[in-house]
Parts: sequence; C-alpha cells; structure tokens
Amino acid sequence: MNDEQVAIVDENDEVISVQWRNSLRIEKGNYLRYVNIFVINSKDELLMPIMSMNRRLFPGCFDFSVAEHVMAGESYDEAATRGLKEELNLEGTNLRKIGKVTPKEDMSGFAMTYELVHNGSVPDYDRDGITGLRWIPITEVLELWSKDKSKFKGDFIQNFNYWIKNRNKKKD
Repeated sequence: MNDEQVAIVDENDEVISVQWRNSLRIEKGNYLRYVNIFVINSKDELLMPIMSMNRRLFPGCFDFSVAEHVMAGESYDEAATRGLKEELNLEGTNLRKIGKVTPKEDMSGFAMTYELVHNGSVPDYDRDGITGLRWIPITEVLELWSKDKSKFKGDFIQNFNYWIKNRNKKKD
C-alpha cells in the first residue's frame, strides 16, 4: 500500500497540519481523526474482525468492524464509506452516524462512530489486514473484553461503550 497523508488536528478537531501516515509524529495536544463502524445483524451480533499478525499495531486482536484513519482532505463520512468498501467490500447505503468520541473520553483522537445493519455474509474482506471475521452477540463482547483486554484494539472499549449508550438515541 502506498503511504497516505492524514490530517493532524487540535483539541477542537481543526486541521493544523498534514503528515505521511507511515512516519507520524504526533505532538502533545495534537490528534488524529478516525472512523469506527460497528456492523451488526438482526440477531444482535457484532461483526468483529481479528487483525492479521502482520499488523504493526494490535496484531491478532479483535478490532472494530471497520476502523480507518481519515485521510487529508477527506470528511469523516467519506472515510467511513471508503473504509467499509476497502476492509469488508460492503456498500454503506444504510450507514448511520452515531456521533463523535473525543480525546476527552480517553480516546487517542477524534473517532466518528457509525453503525451498519448487515444480514449477509462478508466473503470478500481485506485478507491482508484481517485474519478472520466472527459474529459475536453484543451481550458477550464486554464479557470477552473483561476476560482478556489484551485481545482488543486499544480504544475499542471506550468507543464500544459510547456506541452502546448512543445507538438508540433519535438523531435530528
């Protein structure tokens, strides 16, 4: 994969610079932008990828259904649509924005959270970045996390809790 440029933002989520992703140097008070998508099915199961062992960060860990950096010049919504296609080969026609988690909630950056209901299979996912996919009942995710936090990506639980708390709120 070619190196990509990401936006560096301040505490107000305003772009202050652009850096190459493979050589990031984040100073205190500066943050990255992410999108995290929770893909669920009608059985209330969460699609949880297991990251490949070739990943630099969190190899072999459970990840968000889709997790993407927001590239320089890209909106959160554009990053979500791109990530859904790149990682799971799914279209985001029913992608629903839940809201944004911030560094104030112990996140490492600004993460726009989305939900997608998908009842089909996911046969054509990113096999280089993902070892496998598991549908896990939402009620069991916290139990798995409490048994072994090291099996999950770093900010997973903060964003998961935000999603659970806010997913049924009515959006204007």
